[in-house]
Amino acid sequence: MPQPNSLDAYSTPRAFYGAELRRLREEAGLTQTQLGERVFCTGSYIGQFESATR
Repeated sequence: MPQPNSLDAYSTPRAFYGAELRRLREEAGLTQTQLGERVFCTGSYIGQFESATR
């Protein structure tokens, strides 16, 4: 599995939100796909939030 991109969580509010989302998801032991299923979207959409592109 590829390593996630490192973001400066304090560069923008969007980056902070993405970093927090990733931290909490990993703390819960969920993959992006598993979290996406729980919130009714795709895992790739979760990835876009985490990488601050969405």
